Amino acid sequence: MHQALLVPEVLLEIFAYVKIIPSTTPEKLLAALARTCKIFHEPAMDLLWIEIHGLEPLLGCVVRLHPLIYHSGTRWHNSNRPWAKGVEPLSAHETHQFLRHSSRIRTLDIQSEHPHLLSVIPAEAYIFPKLKSLSLSTIYLNLFLPPMLHRCHLLSVDEGLQSFVTHCIALEHLCIYAPEICNGDSTANELSLLSDRIHWCTQLVTLSCPMLDWATWKHLSSLPTLLELRID
Repeated sequence: MHQALLVPEVLLEIFAYVKIIPSTTPEKLLAALARTCKIFHEPAMDLLWIEIHGLEPLLGCVVRLHPLIYHSGTRWHNSNRPWAKGVEPLSAHETHQFLRHSSRIRTLDIQSEHPHLLSVIPAEAYIFPKLKSLSLSTIYLNLFLPPMLHRCHLLSVDEGLQSFVTHCIALEHLCIYAPEICNGDSTANELSLLSDRIHWCTQLVTLSCPMLDWATWKHLSSLPTLLELRID
């Protein structure tokens, strides 16, 4: 093996091209590279887990849940069967299996809701320490907000927004799409909560959100970093 391949940064550059090779399945190629030898394992796994859609890939690392998620060779997103219904929460031991690759993830998009499975994990546990981009319901906020999160896409508004004050000091791109607010079905409390949380975001570059109160508009108008604002 060439000595240059012993440098992790070099391998990452080479493996990154796997994702843009036409007529290939990047995940399968990266998984094969990870199994090739010890030197290839870590950089290949880093790229394999860098962007994850849904909690199922992580939950699939739990031995008990793997056959439920990937039953009969069918992946969860190709099945109408609610695999998580009636399933017991993770145990302390299974949590370690769930978190096996969590430190590799940079982009996370969660559309499904299985919060009962994660009840054993303490709030504010920072289980994704290197996460940079996040799209989810606020039901997961306390678990998934790392201090250096740069981009966040929220699908609802509730008390979980309070986490922004203490955690998201580096937040630059925030998109809040809450249908109940956008359609005029929101309560005064929800609008007040949303305005108050955004008021504490001081590094925003882009913001997309429902209507806010006057004090928050005044705050946003004085932000030197804000370049793009969209009201839905």
